Amino acid sequence: MRIAMVWNAPHRLREISVRYDLYLAGFRKLGHEAFAVSTKEAAVGFGETIVTVDSPAVFKRGDFWKSLNVDVVVIITWHRMVAELAAMREAGIFIVSLGDSDGQDSVHVYPFVNLHRMLLMQPSFNLKLRAIKYWAEVYLRTARKYDEEAIQSTRFSDKVVLCHLTSKQAFGIFLNSYREGGLVDKIALVPYPVDDVFLTARISKKDNQVVAIGRWDDPRKGGTLLDSSLKCFLRKWSATRFLIVGPGSQKRFSSLRATKQVEVLGYRTSPEIFEILSKSRSLIVPSWWEGAPIVASEALCVGCSLIGPPTPFIKSFCYEPRFGSMARSRNARALAHAIHQEMEAWSAGDRRSSDIASIWRPQFDGMKICSELLRGFKTSIRKLG
Repeated sequence: MRIAMVWNAPHRLREISVRYDLYLAGFRKLGHEAFAVSTKEAAVGFGETIVTVDSPAVFKRGDFWKSLNVDVVVIITWHRMVAELAAMREAGIFIVSLGDSDGQDSVHVYPFVNLHRMLLMQPSFNLKLRAIKYWAEVYLRTARKYDEEAIQSTRFSDKVVLCHLTSKQAFGIFLNSYREGGLVDKIALVPYPVDDVFLTARISKKDNQVVAIGRWDDPRKGGTLLDSSLKCFLRKWSATRFLIVGPGSQKRFSSLRATKQVEVLGYRTSPEIFEILSKSRSLIVPSWWEGAPIVASEALCVGCSLIGPPTPFIKSFCYEPRFGSMARSRNARALAHAIHQEMEAWSAGDRRSSDIASIWRPQFDGMKICSELLRGFKTSIRKLG
């Protein structure tokens, strides 16, 4: 079977968090021929077999997809890319769309969730007012048109993949709200794969250490909440050491850098992040919203628990207490209490890193994930016939 992993965005493949190389390796282990497809710009520095095009417009042509002679396409769509999916469908290809969302993108179905997100992204009062006006315009006039694109994207896909249960449920509610319940069966729950080192490394002894990793120049990642939560925590408890990793951290957490219990590390390489996670008890994920942060999957695979506010992602992954602590609400005091609760659980022996890793490692194995993505392929071919 020939399988194309398609990337239709300007960002370079080697710089995005989703590891296309792990998908290609997984498909090849299953005995398939697999390669990537992207624009020339996005392919720079990508070290795998790849077919490149000059312009994204090529992806909207059925003759291009026919020329590739592929059986399956796997593509991140964000519930969009209708023209591209239509061209693939014209070529008779089995289409696996990776939604990469929490299922709550609809302003019509989730109005206040999206209003809050729009406000969060605006740095000033005047821009927040503009965001409210824009939200009202979308809600009253264009939300249904935007939602129709997500519905059509689902129709043209043979499978729509989301990474955790609450995102699957939320997207199912969205489809049912438009009386498109027949499309719900297309939704599959399949996570992103992680690097083999997280799946095979020996589980290290944990220090009394907690880490937060993210792009802290992005307001969605919850830097403000993390900053205030750590300050709240350290006013009461001081035994735990905190590491903050990622671009933008030096500026965002400058007031914490003088605190001896907090170390702001800035950007770190993947091997360095592996070492940090291996020694940490827990990973804090303070984001306002997430599809499924891969660093959280990596953390679970090396025996870390998760701590975060009550987002759909945290609700899905902390469904048992042994996997982490979810704050009761989204504020500094609640998250500080969740951190304290989690550290108490580790100290009392209620968290076992080897148990956490043994549960989650099989779920993030690349070959298993690729096998799940292909589930239903033969059934679909029989239906077409």
